[in-house]
Order: sequence, then structure tokens, then C-alpha cells
Amino acid sequence: MAFTTDLKPILVFNKLNLFNINIHINFYKSGFSIQLMGLIRGGVVLFLGVLLFVSFLAMNTLATFSSSLSYENVRNNVYPIAFGIGDSSLSEEVMGNLNLKKVAEGENLKASNYCNRQNTTIYNFSYEGFMIDVPCTIVAQGTQAILNETISDVVYGIYYTQYNCSFWNCFSENQFPSFLISQKAQDYWQGKFYIMLLISLILAVLIFIFMENRINAPIILGILLVLSGLPVLKLSALIYAFVGKPLSFVIGIFFSKAALIFWISLVIGLAFIAVGFASRIMNLGFIKNLIKKGEEKGQAKTVPQIQPAEKPKQTKPSRKKK
Repeated sequence: MAFTTDLKPILVFNKLNLFNINIHINFYKSGFSIQLMGLIRGGVVLFLGVLLFVSFLAMNTLATFSSSLSYENVRNNVYPIAFGIGDSSLSEEVMGNLNLKKVAEGENLKASNYCNRQNTTIYNFSYEGFMIDVPCTIVAQGTQAILNETISDVVYGIYYTQYNCSFWNCFSENQFPSFLISQKAQDYWQGKFYIMLLISLILAVLIFIFMENRINAPIILGILLVLSGLPVLKLSALIYAFVGKPLSFVIGIFFSKAALIFWISLVIGLAFIAVGFASRIMNLGFIKNLIKKGEEKGQAKTVPQIQPAEKPKQTKPSRKKK
């Protein structure tokens, strides 16, 4: 019995050691799991950020195409194309129906004779399937006026033509892909823009969900949006430098609104950044107010000191008069 009683302290000590070891192991395991979860969350946020940047870049590019292919913008940008192609040495196969300067020069004499001999006010001719109506008052102003009227009618015909083919199949059905500057192309790019906008919104929400410090989400979104507008702005300059005239004018139509889209992205991105910093400042002030209120409540809950009770004054008994 004496031997067993001597072993009891040792067994208790060993049990305490095993208990402490288990506590340390569980602590290290929990710390490692927290770090691992943090690394996974950070990797997911980084991956989503890259996808969001690519999505913003595609969205800005599609917005540039869509806004650049409005009818008024296409008509205004075709004028330098007509002059550039007319003065170039490109073949007829490449120029297609865009060499309108040559057309106007050829029709100038015919239109002048027609308006002088016939009792009419409008000269009509057909070019590449498009009807051109030139008032005789315009004919009297010379080749430049005829060219401007021709460009206006041809662009209107190209832009509003009903192309009975899908977007990519139209390449094989047209010698010169004039449908690229049509309403069909604008509707196509606009539809793709809305798809990328939806994808960008989904990615932004996922980033907000996976971020540990969610108050920084608007700042990250704003920075990505601003950076995604820069490549689109510089891409048109690179095209002008490498392609040269007059093809640079043709490709330049699609990027003519790149500056506008960049400024829109810049303003929206800076607004997101401002909201993020304002949220951080407001959140910091909110935390300070909570701490201050907590301190005030703690002071209010302090135990007041107990004052010793005053002894009641003893009144002397009044003596009775004899």
C-alpha cells in the first residue's frame, strides 16, 4: 500500500504534463489553420483581382467600340478616310467602296452637265448599290461638296443596311467588311459590353466576400478600374504608329471614343477610391467613439466609496422643575 500511495503524485504530475502538451498542440494547430486560411483567402482575392482587371479591360474596350460606332461618329470619321484612301496607292480590292473621292471627281462633270441641261433640282447616281442624291445647288459648289454629299449617303446606306448573316460570318460574305461600321456591329459590341459588365459586378462581389478587411474593397476596385482604362487609351496611338495611313484612319474609327471611356473610368474609379478612404476615416472615428463610450460606462460603473454612517446625536434629558 505504501508503494502505491507514493506513485500517486507522479501519476498526477504526468497527467498534468500530458494535459499541457495537448493544450500547446491544439494551440499551434489552431494558429496554423488560421494562417493557412489567411493564405488561401489572400490567394483567392489575388486571383479574383486579376480576373476583375481583365474583365474591366475587356469592358472598357467593348464600351469604346460601341460608343465609337454611333452613326454620327462614324459619319464624321469617314471624311478623313475618304481623303486618305483616295490619295493612297492601295488596290481596289482593299479599298472597296471607300474610295469616294475618286467617285466624286468622276461624277462632278456629269452632274454639272445634267443640272445645266435638265430642268431638275437633284442629280442621282448609284455607287456600289447605294443611291446618291445630290441637289443641283450642291453640284454647283464643286467636287468637295459632291464628295461630302456622297460620303453622307454612302455611310447612311452602309450603317443601316440589314445584313442577313451573323457577325463573324459576315467577314466571308463581304469583300470589304463594311458591316464593321454598321448598326449591326454597334449592337453586337454593346451586347458583349453588358455581358462583361455583369461579369465584373459578380467578380467585385466575390472580392468583397473573400476579403478579410472589406473596407478596402472600394479602393481596390477603383484602382483596377483606373488602370484598366490606360491600355485602351494607348492602343489607338500604337495602331496609328504601326499601321500608318490610311488604314490607321479605318481602325481609328473603333477607338475614336477611347479618351471618353478613359475619363469615365477615371472618374468612376476615383469615386470608388474616395468612398473607400472616407469609409476608413468614418470607421476609425466610429471605433474611437466606441472606445470613448466604453471608458465612460466603465467609469460610471465604478463602486462608490461607502461613507461611514453618522452617529445619532444624543439629546440630554430635560430636567423637571420642582
